Amino acid sequence: MKILKSSVSLLLVLGGGIGLTSYLTSCSCSNSTPTPSKPIPFTDEYFEWTTSADKLTITGLQSGVDLSNYDTLSIPATYTDGNSDTYFITAIGVDAFNDVFNDSGTNTITLLNLVNASNLLSINENAFFDCSGFTGSLTIPNSVTDIDDYAFYGCSGFNEILTIGNLVINVGNRAFSRARFTNVINNSQNFNLADNVGNAKVLISASSGTGLDYENGSVVGCIAFGQLTIPDSVTSIGYKLFDACSGLTGPLIIPDSVITINQWAFRTCWGFTGALTIPNSVISIIGYAFQGCSGFTGSLTIPNSVTDIGSGTFESCTRIDTINVSDWTTIPTIGNYAFLYFNTEGGIVLVPSNYDDLGITISTFKGLPDTWQLQVI
Repeated sequence: MKILKSSVSLLLVLGGGIGLTSYLTSCSCSNSTPTPSKPIPFTDEYFEWTTSADKLTITGLQSGVDLSNYDTLSIPATYTDGNSDTYFITAIGVDAFNDVFNDSGTNTITLLNLVNASNLLSINENAFFDCSGFTGSLTIPNSVTDIDDYAFYGCSGFNEILTIGNLVINVGNRAFSRARFTNVINNSQNFNLADNVGNAKVLISASSGTGLDYENGSVVGCIAFGQLTIPDSVTSIGYKLFDACSGLTGPLIIPDSVITINQWAFRTCWGFTGALTIPNSVISIIGYAFQGCSGFTGSLTIPNSVTDIGSGTFESCTRIDTINVSDWTTIPTIGNYAFLYFNTEGGIVLVPSNYDDLGITISTFKGLPDTWQLQVI
């Protein structure tokens, strides 16, 4: 029984009658008639795998295979070999497609279709790491229980809906970091979408209830998308709370109830845009809290209430062109590289009139390029 010969019909008939409607939910489609996809034929000419009994684990592509005639990676439910032995495709292995389907000029594969993979149980570590060439939506089939660490890390081309299947138990560390989904549909009873995050979609463990614990909680697999609203009851932003949640977008408004912003709280959240204002309730910003938040533009305001700015706190916030410390009466403790890799073309630090008496110089801001200038406000 050969069921995998037709590259177009695969999307229409495989997986117990899953048809064109299911396919369209996993693609990036316009209002015009969609162009039929061209999936890579699932044969040993193109793919590598291992088998155990009747189970098959995909381990990657054959070396040097030419994919220029195809645009879709579609994983089927089963594979039948030349001896008529049928295998259930149960896993995508560690590093199987690591950095294979990226956004380089040579990659033609832009769609990932898993909706027919009805026997798939696990998507292993780094399986689709840096596959930034994929676009549109992604549906995790209902058979999957485990999505391991970094499984879809760096898949920044995804720009529509992420759907989590109903049997998913585990979503690993940074599994979806740097993806740019605009919405999340969660069908798993093991997770909840937090109800205290404004317009954002933030996935948390069901054991945590329905509200994100801003001080000690965690975001499942960096699944956090949209504009975040932090409640004004929050006093501390926890360690690594939104670390690498680059799907968060729009301005970041920190309420004036917050006292501490902990280490790596917003590291590499480069989806945030606009100016960044630290409220005058904040006392401590622990190291690397905003490292790599390169989406912020315009001004960074740090009030006199801040007594400690940790190492690397604002490192690589490359598009900020003004630092406002005009109400400082004392210089806080500032760790090494706190302002490293700011705009090398220069910028302005707004300082109080008695800045000289306070001892404020450009070198006060550790790592700030010497092309920046002080300006009295």
